[in-house]
Amino acid sequence: MLWFGLKKLFRKEREKIVKSFEERDKVIDDIKGHLSADRDEINLLKNKVVSRDEILLLIENMVLKCSVGASQTTPQTTSGITPQTTPRTNLRRKAERLLDKAEVMKEIKSLSERGFNTSALCEEIVDIKQLCGKTCFYKYLKEYRANFGAKSTKSEANLNLVKH
Repeated sequence: MLWFGLKKLFRKEREKIVKSFEERDKVIDDIKGHLSADRDEINLLKNKVVSRDEILLLIENMVLKCSVGASQTTPQTTSGITPQTTPRTNLRRKAERLLDKAEVMKEIKSLSERGFNTSALCEEIVDIKQLCGKTCFYKYLKEYRANFGAKSTKSEANLNLVKH
């Protein structure tokens, strides 16, 4: 009789173990399903992500398309009335500003690396190359120095030399 009691006890324990393994397998299958769904979502997002160079290329293409379209159909102004702006012309202006800013920032960086001081930078970019006006130049220069940590004035550079 002792044997039959142990046999029932072993059978119950075995059934508990089998149930726990089945529950564990269900949890693992759920996790695998979530992982595959997450991988699919990550792959979709990777396909949607556009690099900075692709964005600049798209902007340049849009500017070229808009400039070609604008040159073919120029609006007529009569007696000082300016034509209404359309979203397309606003987009073209914004793209042109972005390209101009990128060009000026690139020029500031290259001239700064060659050792030009602020007045020489201003003279080269504003007066000689006429890439932008003085106000925009100083705004871009401030942004450049904030991003690249360049010295803002000669006196600040001299103070740093004195401290060391």
